[in-house]
Amino acid sequence: MQEAFSSIPEFESSEPFNHSRSLFTVKKLAQILRQALLVMTGAMWLTATNVLEAHASVLPFRLPMDLLCQRAAVRLCILPSTHPLHSYVLRAYRYYVKSHRDPLHQLMKAYRGTASPVGMKEVQPTRRHPRWRPLAPHAVGLAISKGELLESDSQWMAKQGAVRVYSDGSEAYGVVGAAAVL
Repeated sequence: MQEAFSSIPEFESSEPFNHSRSLFTVKKLAQILRQALLVMTGAMWLTATNVLEAHASVLPFRLPMDLLCQRAAVRLCILPSTHPLHSYVLRAYRYYVKSHRDPLHQLMKAYRGTASPVGMKEVQPTRRHPRWRPLAPHAVGLAISKGELLESDSQWMAKQGAVRVYSDGSEAYGVVGAAAVL
């Protein structure tokens, strides 16, 4: 039975699972996963859990649990300041109490380097409205000879401004080389 919890001592040392109820739940979930792995692989009950996980191509149980807790911590940290839990998350992040810890305190302490409610900022996925159009559309011109290029370039400079981009049309690995003069 001790082998069934071979990966659990790492849980006990990590902060999110110091709470006795959380530890009990994690141990039960690990036990259920081990039983499922035994049925899936058809192995004997003396087989080590890490061997079962490797043969079934399943991540060690502590990794998905850690990822789940980290996601929860990040989601709590990105709550807006108007949310009712924001002040509690901020307090749990700033102060780690010595007794009567909530899972929130343990979560914020465990992922202090990853998630911080103080350093989070809102990032807009797009910078402009979908219907935005540039004021002056860009023009593409292909010159056949060097003389024609110089002539069109001088006309462009007199008419538009100082921004010019030149490309030789070469492409390597899906990227076109270009030079710009500002």
